[in-house]
Amino acid sequence: DDNLPNFVRKVHPTVAPLSWLAGKWVTERVAPASGRGESGPYQFHERMEFWCSNTPWVMDYRSETWSPDETSYPLNEMCGYIKIDPTDSGKVTFVCCHSFGLVEISEGVLNEQKELNLGPRAVASGSFITSPKVQAVRKTIRHIDHQNLEVDIHMETESGSPMSMSTHYKKINIPGKRDFWFYNK
Repeated sequence: DDNLPNFVRKVHPTVAPLSWLAGKWVTERVAPASGRGESGPYQFHERMEFWCSNTPWVMDYRSETWSPDETSYPLNEMCGYIKIDPTDSGKVTFVCCHSFGLVEISEGVLNEQKELNLGPRAVASGSFITSPKVQAVRKTIRHIDHQNLEVDIHMETESGSPMSMSTHYKKINIPGKRDFWFYNK
């Protein structure tokens, strides 16, 4: 597409279908979530970044959440990768590590509507992580347009109390800064 910025056209061809994710995204308003176990409902802000380094078939991911009050207390950080199947099947694997001790591996497909639908493949947590432990994570990451993204997350816990959230993100454009979206090989 000739209307795309130069750096988007330089990505590895396998990862190009994910180029709509590239950049920095922040919650447009305070995001509500149902509680994890006994903690009940809560609210948060989140900043996410997606970029492609020099590894073909892989997009890097980082996220941080914080409380919406005046303390801006950090709640969670995540990092991981989205790996796309090089056979052009639309299959993706999302590997994500949470700072509270959870690692999730989700698999799914990228459809033609620029929507990632991810279901649980594996979830693991440290032996001393507080209950209720997360047992399954389902995510849908939906492209609305070049400046808007929607994410739906549903977690199942060992206590049977589900956690869910639906969050809207706006793209952050930082003057003089370009998204880390390149492929040098």
